Amino acid sequence: MTVQKMLTLARLQQPVEHKNSRSVVPSCSLRDVIEEAVHQSKPLAELKAIEVRTDISVQARIPIDSRDALLLCSNILLNALQHSTEGSTVWMTLASDEQSVQLTVQDQGEGVSEEDRPHVFEPFYRGDPSRSRKSGGTGLGLSICKAICERVGGSIEIKNHAAGGTLVTVALPAQPSAAESVPFAPMKVRS
Repeated sequence: MTVQKMLTLARLQQPVEHKNSRSVVPSCSLRDVIEEAVHQSKPLAELKAIEVRTDISVQARIPIDSRDALLLCSNILLNALQHSTEGSTVWMTLASDEQSVQLTVQDQGEGVSEEDRPHVFEPFYRGDPSRSRKSGGTGLGLSICKAICERVGGSIEIKNHAAGGTLVTVALPAQPSAAESVPFAPMKVRS
């Protein structure tokens, strides 16, 4: 699994090759991708009795392949669920205008320490030294998220919310509605 994540990160950090002006730019509906990420995370949310609430009524298309968009949304949601206290709520909100799309994910967890915050997007960085690979992943998830965002000229930011917990804000360019797109196809999850 770690090798696969490392290869994904390396692929995302490679410069984008534009073969010609007629090449199809992949795009997807971010709302559909968020719905799939919430669906895939349901077992963990139920295990921790965490409610995932969404406000994703806007229709927003982004210039990202649906698999990478699902990886982005799933990694952020998984982090929120892992760092939330039992019985709390995680909110996912989607907003857009003609030029940009903004996804925010807010949890009610412990937040990110000021010492850790500058490093959270570094590969293999895990703030809490007590977390093992078994309990805390590889430390590549947020690095992958940042690479996905930067690949299309977007950004990702993490800060502590005034009411407690962490607020992740993803800003991405909006895909023009006239562009060709690839329909979202949910990935099969291996058990």
